[in-house]
Amino acid sequence: MATWVEDIVSAITNLGGQATLTQIYDEVKRLRQGTLPKMSQHIIQDTICQHSSDTQEFQGDDLFRKVDKGVWALRNHVVSSQPVLHAPKQKPTVPQNYLPPESFEEIANTLRTIKQYRDYQRPDSSTWKEYVDEFFHILGFSTDEKNQRIMTLNLMGANHTPKAIVCYVKPGENFNEITPGLEWESYLFYAAKFHQVEWGVLTDGLQLKVVHFKDQDNMQPSYWPDLDGIVCQEKLDTFCTVYKVFSFIKGYDGKPSGQGHQKKLQQGQKDGELAERHVLRLRFWGELLEKAKTKTKLHAKVSPGIGNWVGAGAGKTGLGFNYVVRMDNAQVELYIDRGEAEWNKMVFNTFLQHKVEIEELFGGPLEWQLLPDKRASRIRFVISSYGLKDQEHWDELQDKLIDAMIRLERALRNYIKVVA
Repeated sequence: MATWVEDIVSAITNLGGQATLTQIYDEVKRLRQGTLPKMSQHIIQDTICQHSSDTQEFQGDDLFRKVDKGVWALRNHVVSSQPVLHAPKQKPTVPQNYLPPESFEEIANTLRTIKQYRDYQRPDSSTWKEYVDEFFHILGFSTDEKNQRIMTLNLMGANHTPKAIVCYVKPGENFNEITPGLEWESYLFYAAKFHQVEWGVLTDGLQLKVVHFKDQDNMQPSYWPDLDGIVCQEKLDTFCTVYKVFSFIKGYDGKPSGQGHQKKLQQGQKDGELAERHVLRLRFWGELLEKAKTKTKLHAKVSPGIGNWVGAGAGKTGLGFNYVVRMDNAQVELYIDRGEAEWNKMVFNTFLQHKVEIEELFGGPLEWQLLPDKRASRIRFVISSYGLKDQEHWDELQDKLIDAMIRLERALRNYIKVVA
């Protein structure tokens, strides 16, 4: 049997030297006959990228030339001379001058965490969808599944209006069309309208496309055909662009860039106070996490940020051990949120049945917060003596938080193992 690259060359030749990816998929399928592997489309895309100097994945013979988004030609193919119609210049999905608040090192740690989850999953496994969910969780979103194809992205740890909607395409399925003539993007568009969100995400965990529906006629979708390669090979430079888009979505409020985020003179004082609080949190978390590394590995791979909490996975999707600090107090908690209120409450009640044993292992009473009016639940221990404003007592507060976190993880460890 011919190699993949030979069949791709033959397919493009048969199609006149230039074709869309969908046409190439169909022609390669016709040439190879028989049943193709589930990953065939990913294999074809990856092979083209590896044999094109127009991509970052180039590592072989320079056989293919990128003509346009999703359109490829043989490198030596010359298109007949015809007037070229230039499409109107499109705007990028995210303003070019936008920068995420996180440091380069924090983004690198995020990619490393995603890679660790990816190492334990295979695209053809029944648990692949869990990896896709975890991908978004690590980026700072909770997921709320609406059906087997659609889920919304919400800010982690908060019950806010959804920020985006995700359409999940199973690996091996046609990433462009549901059926001939009906694109996944159209399905995503109507789902976004129904759930009243402006951002749409299309992914199978191997590829990723982000669309801003508010101005889709003038907006260039962000598309990463080799998302899996970016993760597995830890291509940090490319991942930074992925991170940038999702960071922008988290802070997006529907207003033009420069309006909702800055009020300039009228809000100068508030912005100054906010910036000071961010600096304090960054210092506080930096000190706490360094101390914690000497006593527990639980948050060893977590980087300090400017938020009022830092967290690490508890070993099961939807469960996280968080440190939280406020101006007047602080807490450690097990936060329960897999995006499904019914699951969250069921897991909380499972833990609650062992309240006496858990508190005995912890060494004291805990606050059991079902939070019936919210999707999530939590089990927490609050330290009310000091907070972020009490800088002279940070050392004592950090020691208490670390000690409480170690005891909380130890008390819940065996019960978490049996969570479905």
